[in-house]
Amino acid sequence: MTSEQIILCGIMNGTVAIDMVDLDADEFLEKKHSNLYSMLRNRSRAQMPIDMAAVIQHLIQSNSKECGDLVYISSIGDGISYTENVERHIRQAREKAQST
Repeated sequence: MTSEQIILCGIMNGTVAIDMVDLDADEFLEKKHSNLYSMLRNRSRAQMPIDMAAVIQHLIQSNSKECGDLVYISSIGDGISYTENVERHIRQAREKAQST
């Protein structure tokens, strides 16, 4: 998994608090990751759930593919979140974005 996927996985499975992730959406290089992070951030600010089931339900209802298809989103959420290394993954995502 990429650092971007690990960060998103951690957010959706509840092992990483979204407020801990001090990234801007444009720091995610893959557009679908940027869109997913923006959606998660917006839902969090609106005090709406951001767990995998809620995200899948929202994407089905909105018929949106901007964050990737449902199989892809589910595959991110099924991954293992490396909470002990999440700060490193956040830093790697930021460094990659700044180097482009």
